[in-house]
Amino acid sequence: MSNPTPKPLYHGEGVQSRQAWADIRPVDPSPLTDPSKYVASPELAAAVNVALDLGMPLLVTGEPGCGKSELASSIAWELNFPILPDQQGLDAEQDPQPLRFTVKSDTHSSELFYRFDTLGRFHKKDDGNSKPQEFITYEALGKAILYAQGREQVSKKLMRQADWEKLPHQPCRAVVLIDEIDKAPREVPNDILNEIERLSFKIPELFEYFPDAVAIGADNPYRPVIIITSNDERPLPKAFLRRCVYLHMQPPPYRGAKYSIEGIVKNRLFQRFGPDIAADKLRLMDEAISLYEHLRESKKLDKPPSVAELLAWVYYLSRQQTEAGLAPGRQDVIFHSSARHALLKLQNDQKKGAELIQSWVRGGA
Repeated sequence: MSNPTPKPLYHGEGVQSRQAWADIRPVDPSPLTDPSKYVASPELAAAVNVALDLGMPLLVTGEPGCGKSELASSIAWELNFPILPDQQGLDAEQDPQPLRFTVKSDTHSSELFYRFDTLGRFHKKDDGNSKPQEFITYEALGKAILYAQGREQVSKKLMRQADWEKLPHQPCRAVVLIDEIDKAPREVPNDILNEIERLSFKIPELFEYFPDAVAIGADNPYRPVIIITSNDERPLPKAFLRRCVYLHMQPPPYRGAKYSIEGIVKNRLFQRFGPDIAADKLRLMDEAISLYEHLRESKKLDKPPSVAELLAWVYYLSRQQTEAGLAPGRQDVIFHSSARHALLKLQNDQKKGAELIQSWVRGGA
């Protein structure tokens, strides 16, 4: 027996439903985030291997939603990196995760390594028992450098006692994701040139207690793997680029090999069905990709839909679909209206999109 087609919960007609919130279905995000289902192009895989062999950061550029950030999780999972101390939870089947730092427009270069609570330190300045290391929090690159040394090689003067005790006993290697570096102020990439190459940084706030640099040697086998992403919103300094392995992620072909829109959608959302994917699910996927291609190739949209937006939309459609397909009379409404909201994120694009969808329906795809 097929499951009933989900019914719309919100109508906006001024009629209240008793505890209708309880009918909101839980969402399992794993099909969209599972690192084991990440599909890399041969060029991307080659760039990763070059960066791994040279011990250099990999800088990946490309349009938003093309899979740049997910690459770090894929590397951590595929190479079976250890579960890091601050990532250990109750899930026995937890996947390895990268240490993440998302760059913002007001990010300072030191914040990739640590943050110091200057205000908290000021309020505690009259406390004779207060030490500056009580006010430091380490960020992604700083943690990776500390983990690469192991607890016995890290001075207790660098952090709170409780944080020191959480460090791994043995050296531990990490994947570090520095996301959207192009959002940083212009001086940030320049300021971290030596630090990111030497994996060394100083903490001026601790000079009284620890004047040396926090560093690991070039021959340390636990040096972190560093992935840096950019949406190309602003150019990066040439000196910074020289210190990175580089790849620009081109949009994948729509159909064909495993690295294609069809292969990515199938691998992410329909792999669980094995080789015998039902005809209605194949039709759903084919029609969604066909419309996606039509929208992108029209060249009329200011922001063409990304792969991530396509995946989210197809996931929504698959949740609407019963074992027998979408209910008669609802298919076009669900398909076309949801496409506008899931794929088109600008007001003008939604207006243009309505016309493009109609031209696709008439056979313009």
